[in-house]
Amino acid sequence: MAKPPTAGIPDHSASDVLAPQFWTGRSERPAPGLDVACTKIAVDFQNLQRANADECIKQSLAILREATSADGAFSAFLGASGSHIESVMVAGGQGRGCHP
Repeated sequence: MAKPPTAGIPDHSASDVLAPQFWTGRSERPAPGLDVACTKIAVDFQNLQRANADECIKQSLAILREATSADGAFSAFLGASGSHIESVMVAGGQGRGCHP
């Protein structure tokens, strides 16, 4: 069964998004494939140091948001007991309301 047509939004498969070549996502400007962004984030997290952890996480969220053409990206951090969310970091585009 065919999917109903979407109004001007190209249909991307997982391989289109995760491929290392460039793709357009929802914006007109081409962006690197999501795997490039995720690889950079993974490498940055593997080399994470306490002194620059907050800045590294903020930068990684911004990279992920840009790579996916999303309005926002966030990361929720659990408390020591793991029973509640202690803090949230958000990366949002200008003029976009991201309220996780």
